[in-house]
Amino acid sequence: TRREPWNDAEMRWAINYALPKQEIGDATTGGQGIVSAYNFPLYPALQSWLEENQDLIDQYNPTEYNPDKAREIFESKGYVMGANGFYEKDGQPLQVDVLFKTEEPILPAIIIQAFQDVGIDAAPRALAGAAYFDARDTADFDIETHHVACGSVVEPYDELRLLHSRWIMPEGERSSLNQWGWSNAEYDEIVDQMQMLEPGAEEQHELFRRALEIRLQELPIISLTQQQRVVPYTTRYWTNWPTAENDYHHPPNWWMNFLMLVVNIEPAS
Repeated sequence: TRREPWNDAEMRWAINYALPKQEIGDATTGGQGIVSAYNFPLYPALQSWLEENQDLIDQYNPTEYNPDKAREIFESKGYVMGANGFYEKDGQPLQVDVLFKTEEPILPAIIIQAFQDVGIDAAPRALAGAAYFDARDTADFDIETHHVACGSVVEPYDELRLLHSRWIMPEGERSSLNQWGWSNAEYDEIVDQMQMLEPGAEEQHELFRRALEIRLQELPIISLTQQQRVVPYTTRYWTNWPTAENDYHHPPNWWMNFLMLVVNIEPAS
């Protein structure tokens, strides 16, 4: 969000319109993609915060896939389609490099093709392991496509604080949060106020609505689809594993929280 032309929120909206989110979701889940309007998982408590602001989501419609709108935005910014099928302005092509993880074999083809289809001269930059995270955390990217931003579970503060400008570091220096470098003074003030409130306080709801609208207007993060994971368990030796019906724990159990399963599973006999 600090690099031209992507420091312009309208250009980020053009990127949003260019991305076929349902296709992306289906390709990574065996046809079971769930498009996401905002950077919240489908935890019921979190979704309730979005449901009470459905009018804002409907107004901005961030899940819309509309390549024609993307092209209209580019042309409104002075870009002209070149003979090579890509937009240019003042003799400079509309280019972007997209940072991927090498273990993502499906996403690069879909996303790069989607960008090229709307006239962006896009190229993938796939890095493995530590090299990927080093590039991401030092803001060495135009667009990055795999960002695990673990935040909120039942109320929105932790997710909102990820984008506070206090975390921003100069490009090339390592940052732990807000590697996108997005800054909005009103948003910062909202997050600071929410930090002082008891979770779920009535004022929190009012502040979240304001923060949500700023996020929808500026799109520092473009939410694509819900990440879905299917984790099998055998009940031959142990029972009471978490299931869709007995969901005391989310499917991934390898994030320093397996103890929750250890104290809940029971011998099969």
